[in-house]
Amino acid sequence: MKIRTGFVSNSSSSMFVVAFPHKPKSVKDVHEMMFRGHRYLDNPYDDGRTETSMIAQTVWDDIKPQKRQSDKTRMKRILEALRGGWYDKIDLENFKITPKHVTEVEYDGKTILKAKVREQYDFKAYEQARDAHATEVMGGLVKEWEGKEIYVFSYGDDDGDYFSVLEHGGIFKNLPHKQISYH
Repeated sequence: MKIRTGFVSNSSSSMFVVAFPHKPKSVKDVHEMMFRGHRYLDNPYDDGRTETSMIAQTVWDDIKPQKRQSDKTRMKRILEALRGGWYDKIDLENFKITPKHVTEVEYDGKTILKAKVREQYDFKAYEQARDAHATEVMGGLVKEWEGKEIYVFSYGDDDGDYFSVLEHGGIFKNLPHKQISYH
């Protein structure tokens, strides 16, 4: 038996689909929409507070390349985020199929004592159901957020405390958004 005595990581990442009321023009504009004048964000990381201007700068830097994307490219990115996350109710166990392969058999010469079968899943049907659900969710978001500027962000706590704040600190709480977790 192996025992690990060092640091064990349980990192995660999340995609955020966020609706801004209008196309941000500057980092100051992003800051106002996200934090409404608050200078600090309370959080359980670092010393308990992070400057919101720093967060707004990071988000602004992540918005800039997206502003040049076509709506079709952005919608494709949203759909990819929704397909991959653990946000939904599409459970692989619902796509189990009758096992066809026996992988281990115990036999006493007369009767089978124990047979172990390999579980099988219909991955194609699972992916089709997941994709259909993601498309439905995206359609609902686009309709609900009509007239708003929609952007996609990805932050993970494996990049340190600051990025833990971006992922888990509720930075988009003042804006309509959907967080898709990739734990």
